[in-house]
Amino acid sequence: MREIGFGIRPIETKELILGHLFTRATLSKECGGNTQDTFPKVNSTFTAQHGYTRFMCPSLDYNPLAPQIPGAPGLYFALRDKKRWPEPNEIVITRYAANEWNVMGNYEMKQSAPLTGEEFQRLPEIVRKTWVKNVTSNFNGWGAFTLAAIHLRRERGCEPSITDIQRQVDKGKSHREFLQNKVSSAAIQEAFRSGEEKINVWTMKCVGYDERFKRKLLPVNLLREAGVKEEEEEADHHASNSENLGLHTAAGRKRETPSEDVIASRKRPRRSKAIIPTFIELSDSDVQDGEGGGSDDSDEYKPKSRRKHGM
Repeated sequence: MREIGFGIRPIETKELILGHLFTRATLSKECGGNTQDTFPKVNSTFTAQHGYTRFMCPSLDYNPLAPQIPGAPGLYFALRDKKRWPEPNEIVITRYAANEWNVMGNYEMKQSAPLTGEEFQRLPEIVRKTWVKNVTSNFNGWGAFTLAAIHLRRERGCEPSITDIQRQVDKGKSHREFLQNKVSSAAIQEAFRSGEEKINVWTMKCVGYDERFKRKLLPVNLLREAGVKEEEEEADHHASNSENLGLHTAAGRKRETPSEDVIASRKRPRRSKAIIPTFIELSDSDVQDGEGGGSDDSDEYKPKSRRKHGM
């Protein structure tokens, strides 16, 4: 995390727009994508309107260190089946609680070192239980690779190869059901705790904010209260606050570079039971191909605790 910095990216957007929370149903209706997937695909009709072919919608149940303030940095967790990130940049929409979602911004994803066993143990108990439970329940999907690896390791007494793991998964649904029954929840937790099975980590650095996209998720009365005129809503030159960092729409249109004259500091939207993330700080060796340097200015996010190579 230290390599991408703890600073919150300044966003030139009114707080009424920036802090508005919405439901997944609203996101699906206004911008496309289903209401369940972490990476819902968007059909061509909606893509033509806003330029995105999919969204990234992390839940704090799985990813307690995902961005929770628009423009803030974060971390994303995934299991061994995700080898590389398919998109260099994602529009991130974080779930705070049931029916409470918000747009965090456009993020650059870079792979970091996986969690160690000690770091897994220091995650909140509810997060550890969520990962263990859902490895089993997703035996026919992303959990299959972890189940196969644990089974082969216990059966052979050595570290299985990627090829052998893939063969186990490819044997079909009946064999994956066998793996689900063969590998207990206690065995999954022990594999994470010991570090035999690792949760992969990606750093999330905000590189822009698409205000035009967020406006689509606000009711008309709030847009009027925010002083957004109809002609502003339709004008392309108000498309986003993204910097000229290579963020493109599907049609190849590069998003406009914002003025740097105004820097707006922001607070997280007010709500009950606010979740304040405790970020992991990664050492120099943890981040692969990361960009250096964090900000020391007054906008910097102050986590409760940091670590170097350990949480």
